[in-house]
Amino acid sequence: MLEGRQELREQIARLMLDGGSTVAANEIVITNGCHGALSLALLSVCQPGDIVAVESPSFHGTMQMLRGFNIKAIEIPTDPQTGISIEALELALEQWPIKAVILVPNCNNPLGFIMPGGA
Repeated sequence: MLEGRQELREQIARLMLDGGSTVAANEIVITNGCHGALSLALLSVCQPGDIVAVESPSFHGTMQMLRGFNIKAIEIPTDPQTGISIEALELALEQWPIKAVILVPNCNNPLGFIMPGGA
């Protein structure tokens, strides 16, 4: 796997250190965007047949990616004013062996909202 340009990864590590996080440049992976980053993250924690929770409605590209990886999606109701239903998410976590939760906190597609600060 290509991790990305070394100089860029080192600069990001320095910026993170300035923000109080200690991360080595070799722990940083540069991707071409959200879809690539989400793919890598999911493949690091999920196997085919695993279950993840997603906001509903959810971006069709995310749903296509999950189908391509043979990962099942449990849709959790999401409101543009209040965000994801915490009660529904808790219930899903009790009922299913959910490996990951995919949330889009800003510029949500398709709802077009920013997750409230208290969510």
